[in-house]
Amino acid sequence: MKRIDSLTPGQIEQDLERLDWLDRRDDVVYSMFAVFLFLIAAALYTGVAVFAFRGIGAATTGCAVFGSLVGGFGAWLVRKVLKRRHIRKRRSQGSRE
Repeated sequence: MKRIDSLTPGQIEQDLERLDWLDRRDDVVYSMFAVFLFLIAAALYTGVAVFAFRGIGAATTGCAVFGSLVGGFGAWLVRKVLKRRHIRKRRSQGSRE
């Protein structure tokens, strides 16, 4: 006998709620990590301004490149969270009909 056949509808609903809670927790973690990455990118862009003012070209370029990479990854995480929320919203609307 498979495990899914032995579950009651209440247990299945409880498992689905737990999975939904885990998805929401993952979204919060992704969002917090994206904010952290944006803070690092801001510090790197501050380094661009400081090093450019002092005339240190290599450090300016390095900060600009890594700032772009870190900020781009943070933007990708935000887009991922928004996409997951949109999918979850559409799925929950579909189950109500």
